[in-house]
Amino acid sequence: VMSAAGGYDISFFGWFNLPLIAENESLSDIAHETHEILGWLTILIILIHLLAALKHQFVNKDATLRRMLGRS
Repeated sequence: VMSAAGGYDISFFGWFNLPLIAENESLSDIAHETHEILGWLTILIILIHLLAALKHQFVNKDATLRRMLGRS
């Protein structure tokens, strides 16, 4: 959506181009902003998950990490 609304065709594995929607700068901006926010949100969720795993390992001292790695 971001590329198509920005005026760029979408290449289908280099075989042909898919002009999906008409050029629309405001839609392109919204799609770009959404893409950026979701990227940062994904990184944040991964970091929270990592910190929770480390908390279980070093604070709770339970076998959660060992079970996750298949070494129970």
